Amino acid sequence: MNDSSVFGKIFSSQSDRGNYTPSKAYLSYFILYFGVGEENLYNLEIYKTNYNIENRKDIALFTDTIPNPSDFDLINYFKDGLKNYRNSLEELDLEIVKNEEINLKIKRAMDLVLDEEKSEFANDRVKQNFIIKIMSWIKEYVGELNIDKNEPPKVVFYGDAKKHEFLFMLTLHLSGFDILYLNPNSKANTSILKPEKHNIEIEEGNIVDEVISFEDRDEMGEKVEKGSIKKAYTVGAEASKRISEELLNESGFIKRGSYKIG
Repeated sequence: MNDSSVFGKIFSSQSDRGNYTPSKAYLSYFILYFGVGEENLYNLEIYKTNYNIENRKDIALFTDTIPNPSDFDLINYFKDGLKNYRNSLEELDLEIVKNEEINLKIKRAMDLVLDEEKSEFANDRVKQNFIIKIMSWIKEYVGELNIDKNEPPKVVFYGDAKKHEFLFMLTLHLSGFDILYLNPNSKANTSILKPEKHNIEIEEGNIVDEVISFEDRDEMGEKVEKGSIKKAYTVGAEASKRISEELLNESGFIKRGSYKIG
């Protein structure tokens, strides 16, 4: 799968994905893309992706490590909500996002992730802190997205991700989000995501040594886009000029013998 195929798949519509019916809810993708296929094309796709992010309200972008939650009101809200927690978040009255259907899916997804990672929690306090961190991240960075019932909301993460950030992405994927993880510089250990179990796709290009920010790739991609438009315009203008020279005389009439019927 090349650069355009990876990005194209994430930004494809539900009607183009096949095996989709409204009763089944979103058919979502989680793609991990390590490396780069072709630099100019990759940067062009970054530029188009950023254009989508700026012009749509259903995409969250991460280009750096997600900071630990620092909103104490939000932290205390989730702490209070977890007082009656036993083994299921689904049973708790917690608003993580405003969309009720997605809110329920997030709680169910969290329950699944917690069950899969139960051996990683030394005690209940560690487990609770993990829950609060993931839910706070979702509330703060994803909660304000406009969620369309016909198309899945999306998360794009560019760069190195830590363990909890991968679990944050997994939780959202299991809730119906499209996830695109991009790392041009290294391949991460993704076993924590259980790719086969959760139908996560792993695509690989050429790992590059030079670390280039998402913002810089966006700028380079814009130059590629403008260069392509200019080239297409120039080629079109030259073709038009050549046709005119071949077919028309100085008065603008079709030259004799240059056009015939039959």
